[in-house]
Amino acid sequence: MSLVRVSLFLSSVFFVLNAFSFFEIENMGQFRFVDYALSPQMQFTQPNNGGFLIKESWLGFEWKKEESLFSQIKIGSYDLVKPALWFEKRSTDFAIVEAWIEGRSSYVNLRAGLVPTLVGYEGTHPEWSLMLPQTKWFGFDIFPRRDFGLQFISERSDLMTALTIHNGESSTNADGKMWASGVWLYEPNDGWGGQLSAVVAATTGLSTEAQAPAISALGFAMDPTLENKLRYGQLALFYKSKNVFALLESGRGDHLQGENKFPFASGHFDLSFHLTGDLSLMTRIEKNQTDLYTKGTISEHRSVGFLASDQYKLVSTSLWYTQNKELVETQNDELQLIFKIHSSILQ
Repeated sequence: MSLVRVSLFLSSVFFVLNAFSFFEIENMGQFRFVDYALSPQMQFTQPNNGGFLIKESWLGFEWKKEESLFSQIKIGSYDLVKPALWFEKRSTDFAIVEAWIEGRSSYVNLRAGLVPTLVGYEGTHPEWSLMLPQTKWFGFDIFPRRDFGLQFISERSDLMTALTIHNGESSTNADGKMWASGVWLYEPNDGWGGQLSAVVAATTGLSTEAQAPAISALGFAMDPTLENKLRYGQLALFYKSKNVFALLESGRGDHLQGENKFPFASGHFDLSFHLTGDLSLMTRIEKNQTDLYTKGTISEHRSVGFLASDQYKLVSTSLWYTQNKELVETQNDELQLIFKIHSSILQ
């Protein structure tokens, strides 16, 4: 008797789900799973600091009414939507990391909501697609990775151009200042490509004063208690083939406060070789200076590692060692073990 009841219950559920699916498709559009990424990581820093964490992870869903109108929402790890360095952080592990509506036309696509800001090579490519771990500069969170705003995207073959007008705070616009981020990207499937990114922004002491210790710790000379204008440009050249990936990227920016200008710069060179089977060798040289007027703010980072992945690069494991060098030498070299799994093959 219990087996009959279970069968009747499951049949009813199946009927309801199918009826709802039909109603949804006919009247409300389609709602479906679109992608996911998961990256548990272990990090050890000299002399004896270490721990485990989850970063660059999300679960995404998509609603589509027609080819020209759809939306996505993703729930994921907080690092993906963490406010930029200049703004106070929130205490949470997971959050909504993307939530936007997109309308498409023959000339330009328009997005509105919580969108990727598309700054730099790392900012314009999904986290799961990057073979090497994030650069130190990207990890400083100089710019928000995702933010509330309005985004215009034009795509023509291998060329993508985007302009984003956004809050800057990855949240409500407490200081009332707007940011603008733009990118021009030429990216063929194989061979040479290039990218130019630019950011123009402004902040006030109202929103940045609480971050004074963090800003000072990185060596930025701007006064977080005053109104600040920020401008930044970044150029990337890269080469991609089946067995080799090379990236040279350099950026230069200024903080402007009244008559004072505080310049800063960053740069790195990445190289990855496919060795054999599923194994690749990765290396990076990175150099940053948060105040070009002060030699003591120079930092160098030299890294080497190995990446093992499956045939489709859906699952990978990388071991990454970084030697950190500052003018005032300290023991702070790092070892990272990074696992990644994602579903891009489903897209």
